[in-house]
Parts: sequence; structure tokens; C-alpha cells
Amino acid sequence: MLQTAPRIPTSTKAIRLNFQALTAFERVTEQYCHLGVRFSDAIALEPSNPAFMPKTGSFVIMPLGQEMILNASFDSPTSWVGAYVCGAGSVILTAFDQTGKILAHVTTKASSNVAASQTKGSCSWQQLELNRSGIAKVMFHSSEPFILKDFYFKGAITANARSY
Repeated sequence: MLQTAPRIPTSTKAIRLNFQALTAFERVTEQYCHLGVRFSDAIALEPSNPAFMPKTGSFVIMPLGQEMILNASFDSPTSWVGAYVCGAGSVILTAFDQTGKILAHVTTKASSNVAASQTKGSCSWQQLELNRSGIAKVMFHSSEPFILKDFYFKGAITANARSY
């Protein structure tokens, strides 16, 4: 039976995920578990609507399904998490502790008619960020479609982990 050594944190460090190692329509779940984060209800894509094109890179993630909810859970609670989001409406970032209690939330301003626009770069990328100790899970949600890029958090780095 193969056993793996336990992950022993050696330091905390800002980790930034740009999703460029993903492929189109790949479900995003365990790809970043070696960095201490797992996603649910997320899919990678290259936006085809010019209004949603990121200025850098080509891959983003978005909610999988009709509910417009995307979750990220941390192996060890963090105190800092954020991402850049673009949506047809307001996007909310909500942080939860290990018991599921809401710790904090922050909301973007609604973008005006992004979905109907055909001008490259018309997506208004907005930063959502929370600083609060004990964050075990975050949820990005909206009543309208949205995409997310450059997800970042403060994580415990082990000797075999690297940020990207």
C-alpha cells in the first residue's frame, strides 16, 4: 500500500492562479489541490464573446450550471482571498468559516449591458477581495453570467508545492 507523507506547511505565501494551464471546457475541481484549494461548480473556457475577453491570458473560469455559483474551499483556513471578475450583473464574493458561518461579503458594481456589447475589452473587470481570518470557503455568485480570472489567496506552502 502506497502512503504519502503528510503536508507540513513551511510558510505562508500569496498564491495566484491564472488558469492558463487548463483546457477549454475542463471542469475545475482538484487541479490546484496541491496548493491547498479545491473548486466546485466551475468550468474553464476561452471567452468567445468579445465583451468578456480578458486583457491578459485567454482562459477564465465560470460557474458550471444555471445557478451562477462558483465555490473554492481551502485545506487550511486563509485570511486573504480575491479574484478579478466580470459579469453581466453584480457579482458577490462571500466568505465562510469552517462551520459554514458567513464571515464577510463584498459586491461588484453592475456592468452596464456587457452581454450585448461587441467591443473588445468592454468587460469591466473588477477586483473582489476579502481580508478576514478563518476563511475556509468562498462562494462567487450572481444572478447573471460572470467569469473569473486571477484567483489569489494566502496559502500554506509545502516543500513540494509551487504557486502558478
